[in-house]
Amino acid sequence: MSEPRPEPAPAPPTTDARAEAERGRVALWLEPDDLRWPAWHCCCPDDADQETRDRCGRLRFRASAALHKSGLPRESARPAEETDGPSGETDGPSGETDGPSDGGGGPSGGSGASG
Repeated sequence: MSEPRPEPAPAPPTTDARAEAERGRVALWLEPDDLRWPAWHCCCPDDADQETRDRCGRLRFRASAALHKSGLPRESARPAEETDGPSGETDGPSGETDGPSDGGGGPSGGSGASG
């Protein structure tokens, strides 16, 4: 069994902190594994309303984008647990979900924002 590869050094920040603050956004610093979890897991119940699903999709998209932008792998060095979540979603690096059909803002979906 080989040893896990060390995570690469994060890229220098490219986000304009002042512009983000003007939009009402706040910085949130998390460990990579803490970002990987929401990037791949939707915990919305089956009966969640669309607003809740859209918000979840935006959070999942942002978590995935933060990992990508930092040059960090989207998969943990630890073995992943493949279980079904409350919405029947299979956890794992495949990115396949049974989330919202509108793209949902998951790792490969759109922003999930509704207009």
